[in-house]
Amino acid sequence: MHILSHKKNIPLVLAVLMSVTISIGGCNQQNPSTSMDAKSQQEQAMPEANVQAEKSEAGLSVLTTIYPVTYLSQEIAGEFGQVESLLPQGAEPHDWEPSPQDIARLEGADILVMNGAGIELWVDDLLASSNNKDVLVVDTSKNTELLEVQQENEMLGEHMDENDAHHDEAHELAHQHSAFDPHLWLSPKRALQQAEAIYESFIKADEQHKEGYTANYEALKAKLEALDKAYEEVMSKASTNKLVSSHGAFAYLAHDYGLENIGIAGINADQEPSPQTMAQLIDFVKAHELKVIFTEEFVSPKIAEVVAKESGVRLATLYTVEALSEEDARAGLDYYTLMEKNLETLSSSLL
Repeated sequence: MHILSHKKNIPLVLAVLMSVTISIGGCNQQNPSTSMDAKSQQEQAMPEANVQAEKSEAGLSVLTTIYPVTYLSQEIAGEFGQVESLLPQGAEPHDWEPSPQDIARLEGADILVMNGAGIELWVDDLLASSNNKDVLVVDTSKNTELLEVQQENEMLGEHMDENDAHHDEAHELAHQHSAFDPHLWLSPKRALQQAEAIYESFIKADEQHKEGYTANYEALKAKLEALDKAYEEVMSKASTNKLVSSHGAFAYLAHDYGLENIGIAGINADQEPSPQTMAQLIDFVKAHELKVIFTEEFVSPKIAEVVAKESGVRLATLYTVEALSEEDARAGLDYYTLMEKNLETLSSSLL
């Protein structure tokens, strides 16, 4: 028989359905204390999970020292990590010292990227003062062969009186700072090696974003290789291999591209040469028929101006790029574009 013909059974069916519903609901009910315990456990687990999720999403927290390694780190990290420099914009790395606030900034860092080779003499104290003993310290100078300070001054030494007190003082002062020249980044070949060291540390510390770091590193590598090739092409056509500069910051550039860097003040820009040394430098410039003496953005040009005037040559400016001035930053300049400007200056001066 059709169920709709038995309207008198409808109340009975509804009663049965209600009974079943109540029964099912009763089976699904939990003991209040058990339910609260489970909820509490979930809430306790949530903060840790959230922290891990946020860290995974944010990628690495990277602190850097001088500008060149900051630039390289930013290029490789891209959107997959936060890169901040310890040094304020335009700060002189030789003179800067970390404050308590800078030590506190290190507490939350995964990686500290440094140039190395003695330019950051304050790093050991910074690390000793920090409670973050898990931070991965990346010394980018470990990936390359360093030049000793006395090697880069060898050419100038041939034109100086070994009995000159200023000659001995210059060497002594250089050794007080570091036995090695720290200006690696001024050679694109060395910058490539520094970039590789940074890349390897990033993928070691944050495997989850390896694909992103790799893509960024390959793009940077291609840019630096193109820059290296451009430097090789220009230097191979240079009419002279002598590069006289305010101080001996360009030893790696000279070494890697077939030049000799003679620094008026040696490795340390603050060291003034003696009158006898100045006279020898003037004779050297005249004897080699040089056209240009190079000064630098953050170094006083006064001594170089004297040598240039007495030698009858002009001055040209090269960037040491160890810091990025506020003016250069506002102009949209960076490590790569400043290195291109250096190449343009060298090309117009040495060809």
